[in-house]
Amino acid sequence: MNPVIFQFGPFSLHWYGVFIVGGAVLAAWLAGRTAAKAGYNPDHIWNMLAWALVIGIIGARLYHVFSTPANGIGFAYYVQNPIEIINFWSGGFRGLGIYGGLVGGILAIVIYAMVKKLDILMWLDFIAPNVLLAQAIGRLGNWVNQELYGPATDVAWAFHINPAYPCQDPSNRPVLVQPCGTGNLQPYNQESLD
Repeated sequence: MNPVIFQFGPFSLHWYGVFIVGGAVLAAWLAGRTAAKAGYNPDHIWNMLAWALVIGIIGARLYHVFSTPANGIGFAYYVQNPIEIINFWSGGFRGLGIYGGLVGGILAIVIYAMVKKLDILMWLDFIAPNVLLAQAIGRLGNWVNQELYGPATDVAWAFHINPAYPCQDPSNRPVLVQPCGTGNLQPYNQESLD
């Protein structure tokens, strides 16, 4: 499966982004329903989502910039190439870290709740269970990108790697020495169910 849904000039829509945003929207919708059933205005959830997405993406990007992932493109690289930190016009943000995204998203929600004088713990109760669902849906984007798969296997339920896309080892470096095999066990499918 091609990870790009369509491309129009420099703009491309990727399945990974669709799954992440789709998971976040579904989580917000469910949290909003829970808030409404409890007698609260669900619009707060949608406002929190907007802020959490923006600040979460900034946090995810900063986490990537200040950490050094296995591919070596980290802080030292960005010190030498600072424009690359915000270089979304030529290929997007290649490098986001979930930990930074979570911290940024939570920070945005807490600040929103403080400004609106909302009971933060109650609103987090509406949100938290649905974040797990959003994470599980977002992980399907890794499946489309053929990332984060397990070792080569020949079991019937193995995911077959498309040879049109480079096979990568768990450290996200292209595998040049050993072939990936014809099938790989997908551990995140199980993670989504746990």
